[in-house]
Amino acid sequence: MNRGVKITGVILFVMFILLIFFSQTIYNYNTPVVIAVTPKNGKLNKTETASGLADWSKTQEVYAKLGGVIEEIYAEEGDRLETGGRLAKVSYDADTVTQQLTVLSIDREKALVSMASSEAGIQRLNQQIQELKKEVYTADDVSDYSLQQAQAKIVQGQSALTEAEAGLEAKRDLFTQAQALYDVGGAALQELDTAQLAVDAAQRAIDTARHNLEGYELDYQNQQSLLSKSGEANAKTLSDKESARQKQIDEWLYQISSAERDLASKRMDIQKYDEQKANYEKQLQDYFDNTYIYAPETGELLSLTLHAGQTVNKGQSLAAMAVGGSYTITCQISLDNNFVAVGDECKLSNTDHTLVSAVSKITPTDKGKTIEIKTDSAEIAAGETFEITFAKESAKSAALIPNGAINKDSDGYYVYMIKKRKGILGDEYYADKVTIYVGDSDDQNTILTQGMMFFEPMVLLSDKPFANGDTIKVKNEGDFFAS
Repeated sequence: MNRGVKITGVILFVMFILLIFFSQTIYNYNTPVVIAVTPKNGKLNKTETASGLADWSKTQEVYAKLGGVIEEIYAEEGDRLETGGRLAKVSYDADTVTQQLTVLSIDREKALVSMASSEAGIQRLNQQIQELKKEVYTADDVSDYSLQQAQAKIVQGQSALTEAEAGLEAKRDLFTQAQALYDVGGAALQELDTAQLAVDAAQRAIDTARHNLEGYELDYQNQQSLLSKSGEANAKTLSDKESARQKQIDEWLYQISSAERDLASKRMDIQKYDEQKANYEKQLQDYFDNTYIYAPETGELLSLTLHAGQTVNKGQSLAAMAVGGSYTITCQISLDNNFVAVGDECKLSNTDHTLVSAVSKITPTDKGKTIEIKTDSAEIAAGETFEITFAKESAKSAALIPNGAINKDSDGYYVYMIKKRKGILGDEYYADKVTIYVGDSDDQNTILTQGMMFFEPMVLLSDKPFANGDTIKVKNEGDFFAS
């Protein structure tokens, strides 16, 4: 009996030992194994990479200053040109301008001759007025002198009419020339109008001369009638003579006024001729000064839209040059990247080059931020692509938590703190959910602003899922807990 009890006791003890062994094994198998970590003091190290394309920083267009025809081309796309280097030669229609200058010079000389004639006529009329005013008439001083004077006036009137008719013919010739030039585009409408005004003035001069001649002929008839009258009519004849003299003076004054108006018109014509001459001469000088198209600055010829025989217009784009010797590398970074700032240095690299340059411009867009980086490096070329690395350390130190330890739900951010408690098999560790508040972050860490202490361990990694309050096993227990 005692032996059986002993055997039973042994069996129960062995079973108890086995139960404890298997329970511990099952417990250890099902318990999540975690790696713990604590917050640390440090700085964020932010990094972002992007792909960028190099292009010329400054390009300059070359425009045609005047319209003409391209005669020769001296450069090709890709050529490097110094300031003032020739791109092309241009020819202009200088013959037409020279012909217009010749016509203008002839018209001006004709106007000067006509002015001289008008001035001489005015002087002659003034002299005749003075001589007529000097004549003294008496009641019995009626002779054939007045008849001779009237006849002389008729001769003068006929001469003036002949001269006016010749002037009209000359003005019509000038108008015909102006009309021909205008029809082929060699003269402006203003020049044609000026020629028409000259024709009209010449026609008025003829009308005036005819009017004067009719007056002279009528006076001559009156003088003949006076001579045939008897002595009783001397008193009336004297009055008529005085009236006729005043009428003649008035007529000559009218002719002087008309001639002076014509002189003023011709002076305006001379002024216009001189202005047009200056314009034509300036146009010829511009043609000479712009015979060649030059490179405005030292640089590379990017495009040349010219060929020999091509007609170009004033203001037309002829070429584009890369000038200044600098390049701009452009890339895109994420919109939420707030650590890259103007002036920051970044690394540019490809299979051929590695260089460091600074951010010169940042432009936010709907899809991201456009970064421009300028460099004067002579090693790179337009069209090259670069991998651009932006790296920056935060200015101040802060409490940092590894990003892998942070979780998030509808209530915000949290971590699982590792706490110790009494369990069935002794002391054990469990997960305690703790709400935290975070700040900025980089690829590895996030700033902790509130929610836990530096020395408190938390779960970084786990081999199994777990929930708040679950028992866990800490793989690196010795780093945080005393055994």
